[in-house]
Amino acid sequence: MKDIIDRLPLPVLRKRLLDWYSSRRRVLPWRQSHDPYHVWVSEVMLQQTQVQTVLRYYGRFIERFPTVEALAAVELDEVLSIWQGLGYYQRARWLHAAARKIVLDYGGRIPRRCEDLLQLPGFGAYTARAVASIAFGEAVGVVDGNVRRVLCRLLALPSPALADLQKTADRLVDPEYPGDFNQAMMELGSLVCTPRHPDCRSCPIRPWCRALSLGRVEDYPSPKSRNRIHGERYWVGLWSRADRWLLGHRERGLLKDMWLFPMWPRTRYPDLPAVMTPLLQDYPDSQAVEVRRLPTVTHVFSHRRWVLDPIWVVWPPEGPIPNLPDEIQKGLKNRVWFPRVQLRTLPIPRAHRKLLSLIFESDSTIQPRLVADDMEHYAADTRSDPTS
Repeated sequence: MKDIIDRLPLPVLRKRLLDWYSSRRRVLPWRQSHDPYHVWVSEVMLQQTQVQTVLRYYGRFIERFPTVEALAAVELDEVLSIWQGLGYYQRARWLHAAARKIVLDYGGRIPRRCEDLLQLPGFGAYTARAVASIAFGEAVGVVDGNVRRVLCRLLALPSPALADLQKTADRLVDPEYPGDFNQAMMELGSLVCTPRHPDCRSCPIRPWCRALSLGRVEDYPSPKSRNRIHGERYWVGLWSRADRWLLGHRERGLLKDMWLFPMWPRTRYPDLPAVMTPLLQDYPDSQAVEVRRLPTVTHVFSHRRWVLDPIWVVWPPEGPIPNLPDEIQKGLKNRVWFPRVQLRTLPIPRAHRKLLSLIFESDSTIQPRLVADDMEHYAADTRSDPTS
């Protein structure tokens, strides 16, 4: 790989790419400023997320948290609330943790060097290099999915190791304009050197593309093996009582620290009687409990699919608060009955907001109430494969 790079006319290639970027780059809000905080927030948001999606969140996030000090001063719940719907919530947790560390250990100033940025929560090789090059002009290259594709085609590399690609990016980066060069590489991969049907005629570095000279552009890089999406099916209890709704913090795993409705696996509770009987058997006035099955909702994460079977249970406002079985309480902490108006501001993940919309965006009313004795006819449609 080193020999191939040594044969490239690097000054010419860099200039061609930078000239193309200057005339063709998209006008994006985070490119209007070299404020390192703005650069950092945008780069974190853009990880594994499309630009059009980030455009809906970036401005609102910066307006609410205009500085690293403002981000550090609030509680995590508030950050997650603004972030909800953007996905990959661990990014928001790391942003918040890093902001607090920057305020406490660096006096509110984001470190300038890549090696120092790597000491902050959530700063991996890509984020540290992107911030260091774009905000501070450090001559280090970046490798994201778009840059990987450009490099693999430029050098005809089928499946190079990330470490080797990183060394290559470091050698190619323009020492005078590293930030613009890195953004140009990412923009080229996004707009021109696309995974399918790349627009090679518009590519500013096509004279040096080995994959193009071989007539095999789309063969590089070799396709990655796709991970099988794991399916999980759950009952979800939408418990309301005097227009207050029961949610709890998830303690660990997927959607940690988000507010969720109680969930329990269909593998353990295969049908509706199995769910409701333990709840109602000791309840003093089960006849006053209203229950409604809502349409099944599917939500796909990166490598996981949730199939959610929601049950809307309206508990009498005058009666006692129901006791939840241990299986339902497992994994949830800080269980709170929230008023409806507060649900808009809570960090509730999109998967569960889909369930809320079934109620709040509908004009329908609760169906006739059900109790344990007359729920058998609901069992037949719920005994399918729990992950189908």
